Amino acid sequence: MAAPDRPLWYLQEWFATQGRIQRDLITKLDWLPAKANKVWHGVQIAKLDEVAEIADLLNIAPWELLMAPDEAMKLRRLKSVIAEVAQPAPTQDAVATSRTGTNG
Repeated sequence: MAAPDRPLWYLQEWFATQGRIQRDLITKLDWLPAKANKVWHGVQIAKLDEVAEIADLLNIAPWELLMAPDEAMKLRRLKSVIAEVAQPAPTQDAVATSRTGTNG
């Protein structure tokens, strides 16, 4: 089975963002070297549980492996801004309390 023309995921790019290398698949996840090499080069498609292992190792969501790290970071920032904007406005009592430092 030959490697695909385009990447199925961005494993190598994600590893690079964290200073990790292919060997980490072997040392951190206890994979066999042949399996690590095939998955790393896209010759073998990783199983769902393997994708979850890799995502845990990188501390990212599994679906983020399907996109370039810079795109995932843009989505994270967008999600953060949306969450911030969606926060309910403070009540008048909370505003008065925060300004005076008193409860009354």
